[in-house]
Amino acid sequence: MIPSTPKNANKLPVPKPVQATSVATQRPRSRASIPPLPESGFARCPVVAKASGVGESTIWLWVRKGKFPKPVKISERVTGWRAEQVQEFLADPQAWRLANREG
Repeated sequence: MIPSTPKNANKLPVPKPVQATSVATQRPRSRASIPPLPESGFARCPVVAKASGVGESTIWLWVRKGKFPKPVKISERVTGWRAEQVQEFLADPQAWRLANREG
């Protein structure tokens, strides 16, 4: 006779969600949870993209083409934009591009 196994013996245990201890290590889950652009200081790409109304990849494309302010390397793995430069760009993109044209 074959020994019977319990009904739930083949089910794998479901891992419990792990909550991060540091807010800095968490990536925002939705655009709604991204804070607004600060008046001064620095802003990371998700904040800049939300304030600009475009995606993060578009921000980087515009930077490469010289159509958007260049970011600043804050540390080895952190890049941000000066909030004042982004606000200047958002106020009048055409004027910013003319004033900051390279070449």
